[in-house]
Amino acid sequence: MYWLAHRLGEALLGEPKVQAIAKAAATEAEVAAAAAAQGWLAGMWQTFVEAGPALLLGLGVLAVTGAALGFLLTWLLWPRQHR
Repeated sequence: MYWLAHRLGEALLGEPKVQAIAKAAATEAEVAAAAAAQGWLAGMWQTFVEAGPALLLGLGVLAVTGAALGFLLTWLLWPRQHR
């Protein structure tokens, strides 16, 4: 889900693919070094911070889309009482 959110955020922000791949590779190497030195929780937090605006935007879009879709499907499929 996070991968999808990050990719969606990148697409919405218009980040070039080559730049995104290079940035992701550099971030992964930095996070691995930080996780080894600081522990797994600090490493996970660093990964989240490094993912930046693309992940945050993608998570927001997925949350709003999922909520709207869930509401719509519930409204359409829930049996109604006719008076």
